[in-house]
Amino acid sequence: MDELRVFVCERLHAITTQILGAIEKTISNYEEETSRLKEENDRQRALLDNVLKTKIPRIKEDDELCHRRYLDMSEWEKHGSDHGTKNTSAVYANPHVSDSSPACGARDAPNHSIDLQHVFTSRTDFLTFAKSCDCRDCPYCLNRTQATETHLIKKHFLCAVRFAEDGTEKFVVPCTCKDRIQNRSHWHCPTCRKIIFRKCNFEVHLSKQHKYTILQESQDTE
Repeated sequence: MDELRVFVCERLHAITTQILGAIEKTISNYEEETSRLKEENDRQRALLDNVLKTKIPRIKEDDELCHRRYLDMSEWEKHGSDHGTKNTSAVYANPHVSDSSPACGARDAPNHSIDLQHVFTSRTDFLTFAKSCDCRDCPYCLNRTQATETHLIKKHFLCAVRFAEDGTEKFVVPCTCKDRIQNRSHWHCPTCRKIIFRKCNFEVHLSKQHKYTILQESQDTE
């Protein structure tokens, strides 16, 4: 009887040792997996932070540009309204003046986007086209702005989105044409004619939808 008791105790001890060993191994595997997942999560979070730090300043810059354009347009509409009121008073004061006569300093409505070229291959082509329009004002601005080289470069060329199509470098200049009543600066897709406000979103659109290669900005592009 004593021998049986000893045998049973030894077997129970051996089985218990095996069970505890299996449990310890399983726990160790779980701890290693948890540690690996935590490191991977930290790495992905660091990558996301870097992407956000890169994109957010560009989004803020585009928003500030749009806000300035909106303020410029509001100021132009205010002065234009006052000027139009004065011209109307002059017509009523002088009955010999024809109602069909254009108001002094009035500007024709900006061209529709279909009349404008938005994609170019060089800065020279862009400046030549912008200055070749009948009106001396910038064809890409809804507010009345003289189409000087400084204005065209600063407000449009430097804000252009550059991409490569079949090995040819091209760029799309922004505008504030009457296609958008918000009077915000926007870009016209040269392929699908979609209008997109933010520059970063337009770059994503060209890259994802049309598989164009987005190029780094260069102020010396010719």
